[in-house]
Amino acid sequence: MKSALNQFILLGILCQGLTWDGYLIPSISVGLWILSLRLARRGVRLSQHFEAAALVAGCLAGYWLGKLPGQTSHFFIGYGITCVQLARAMRPLSARDKLFSIVAACVQLGVGCTVILDFRFVFVLLAAVYLIPRSLMELQRDQFPRSPSAADSPTLLPLPLPIPWSAYALIFFTMIAVFVGFPRAAIGSPLQSRRNANPNEGSLFDSILDPTRSGLAQSGKTIFQIEGSHIGLLRSFALVDFDGTRWLPDHRASLKGLRFVPTNDLPKLQHRRVRVKEVAFLGRVLPTDGPVSYLTGKFFRRPLQNFHGIIECDSMWNTANNIYEFWLNPQPRADLIPATMMARLTQHPEVSPRLRAWLEARVEGAASPREQASKLEAYFRDHFTYDLGAPVLKRLNALEEFLFEQRRGHCERYASAMALLLRMQGIPSRVVIGYLANSQSWFSGWHNVRFKDAHSWTEAYFPDHGWVQFDATPRSRELTTGLEVRDFVDALDLAWFMNVVSFDGAMQREFFSNAAQLAERTGAWFSGHRSDSSLVFLGGVGIIGGVWLLVFGRRFLRPRGKMTHRESELCASQYYRQMLLILKKSGLSRAPSQTPRELQEFIDSTRSDWSEHTAPITNSFCETHYGGRALHASEELALENALGRLKKTILSKPQE
Repeated sequence: MKSALNQFILLGILCQGLTWDGYLIPSISVGLWILSLRLARRGVRLSQHFEAAALVAGCLAGYWLGKLPGQTSHFFIGYGITCVQLARAMRPLSARDKLFSIVAACVQLGVGCTVILDFRFVFVLLAAVYLIPRSLMELQRDQFPRSPSAADSPTLLPLPLPIPWSAYALIFFTMIAVFVGFPRAAIGSPLQSRRNANPNEGSLFDSILDPTRSGLAQSGKTIFQIEGSHIGLLRSFALVDFDGTRWLPDHRASLKGLRFVPTNDLPKLQHRRVRVKEVAFLGRVLPTDGPVSYLTGKFFRRPLQNFHGIIECDSMWNTANNIYEFWLNPQPRADLIPATMMARLTQHPEVSPRLRAWLEARVEGAASPREQASKLEAYFRDHFTYDLGAPVLKRLNALEEFLFEQRRGHCERYASAMALLLRMQGIPSRVVIGYLANSQSWFSGWHNVRFKDAHSWTEAYFPDHGWVQFDATPRSRELTTGLEVRDFVDALDLAWFMNVVSFDGAMQREFFSNAAQLAERTGAWFSGHRSDSSLVFLGGVGIIGGVWLLVFGRRFLRPRGKMTHRESELCASQYYRQMLLILKKSGLSRAPSQTPRELQEFIDSTRSDWSEHTAPITNSFCETHYGGRALHASEELALENALGRLKKTILSKPQE
């Protein structure tokens, strides 16, 4: 496992295993690779003909695994490649075989690019940047086998040659530049998340209120992010009908088209921007926190609004950039409720004398229906306890058991109890479920909305004010538990998905537009501040630039053309090795006891047409290794030209 080639092959096998949802297949693949290497060290060998059978068996196994629920068979060929790599680990490989293994690992790495859409890809990318050059250098080393002769050992430096960190930095910054600057219009369909819904996480469809049961276990996975000021409760479903046990949505609510205001009026409205990661969990509903006056987005079709102000779409699809924006009217007009709907909004079970007495005591002294609702909300918040895992209530008289005995529960119970009590007072009410955006991303400043942020509350109707929200859930519901590792990992995951995976043409244009605006503002600031502050600014830029050069550009700080002694040795050794390889392919091999000078004298006497090209390479090798002389950039260029002319001469006149 010390071999960079083996490590890169292992990286490819790991990427292939990650096409499986979960870590079972990746763990098995890594274990088999380590087992193959250990068996090879113990002398176990497999025939080359076994690889064809391994390829077929691996493809069949990958296709069969892809048919399991929640998996895909699109990458079945990659499993065959994995089996071939395992088989090749147990036999000696030629240089051509090793090159094939590198190419196969690169193919599997490409598969990983399509399935690893979270921040784990950073580690895969860094490992690939580190291992690919080293694997190629190992392959080059194998083409120059060292002789056991003592006469040969002092003349040639071992390969692979050390790769300077500046080369890795150059590769890294080149990748960033290509990623940011590559025209996104040239890319076909965008990447799509292949994540399947986890039945254990649930969705808002599973949160239809039932006061006889406890709340569902909630996940910390982020569904979407929202940007805006003073974000309220995000509405997704309205529950109107109560059958005595649970609340049901209004299936009879008609849908109508949204009435948009002119775009010139948008600056007067409250703006919200939403980035959705898990479209499947929205249920064709766009969460909003108020009456929508304008809406835009490209991952849904035909958004409509029902009587309860919920935005429903005909269809939704997952893209690489699921963004929608909406604008709210801060002063909406009160809705008019038909008589038939008013009857449904005030319907409630029969009230017992005990419950009636309790309710009258709670609203005593309230002068208006709205004050009654406010007193009920305050009473729940001050005298009850939030508890996600509260015991299951009885199916009969669940409300009274909650009010008189348990006095604790999750948000669904408070929303249900509040709505029923308001209806008992003749106040039209409904239960609304949605999300509470109560956490903010460290990276973007956007508010994260997760499964565990699903929330329920009550809305009451007052003719003079329209619909008013009441959240009776105790305030402990809103307390945070501080920083958790899972929250940090989830923030990294979402930041990577939204800013890297979702970096499409629109985001690219926005990036360059912001960069141009920043440059313009910087230029304007500089032109308007020609004072001592300009010197401070220039001094800061100079310090930052100097630090960058010291860290990333030492090689550029040296006088041009000057090399250190070690660099001169490496450079001359590299060209001399390449010269020996070219001569060997032409039929001339250096004997183990032959010194570089003796080989050059032999070439001078037998092949004068080669001598003028091999002489400068041999001389620079001897002078740097035995004379301690440093080379200049011009000499390196001369060596490269001499090597090219030698290759051209030999290829143009092949030996008999």
